[in-house]
Amino acid sequence: MKIILENELEKWAWEIMLEAHQKWEKNHGDCLRRQMDWYFFDLFHDEVKEMIESEAPKRVNEKWKHIISLDTTLDEYLAECQEECENDGVTRQELIEEYEHLRGKILWALEEEKVAVKEDLRRLYSSFFNAPESLTVISASSQNKEDQKRALLRKYYEMACHNLLCCSKNYAMDQAKEGFEADWKQYQVECELLQEMLTEETNRWPG
Repeated sequence: MKIILENELEKWAWEIMLEAHQKWEKNHGDCLRRQMDWYFFDLFHDEVKEMIESEAPKRVNEKWKHIISLDTTLDEYLAECQEECENDGVTRQELIEEYEHLRGKILWALEEEKVAVKEDLRRLYSSFFNAPESLTVISASSQNKEDQKRALLRKYYEMACHNLLCCSKNYAMDQAKEGFEADWKQYQVECELLQEMLTEETNRWPG
């Protein structure tokens, strides 16, 4: 979680809030945590449930995207596996049993993910109310600079990908110039490096 402080007043207020929090914690312990736990999970039970029901399936489908999704029906699964069934001698009944097995596993994964999402929500509010000193605090100017850096990296990444695509098309159409291999390898290296740099920047400053 990031806290963006947009001006000097907010920076000053943040420091005061941290000091006030430390004094509260010293005098009252974790009673604030217990109170917020009630507000978050009991008073706003329906809202929290809605968030969990929305987030958990997304995570499960992302993790299982190369196998099966929560929305995949038996007919869809059989249609997708028809070629495999014909080539490998797999029977329709075996595919049905495989689908039922995978369906059971992904539904179990969904229930586990709901628990994980609830714990993530608990950590988020707990960090905000009980451990503000652990949050990532940046100024608005720093955020703008990071956004500009990412935009520039993405621009050069797209240019490198375009060059690589053009190079590949020329080769496919027998229009490649002498030294094609060296240029192609260079563009490929540039794409990989820029993609790696973009990933690092995104992980450093998510959102």
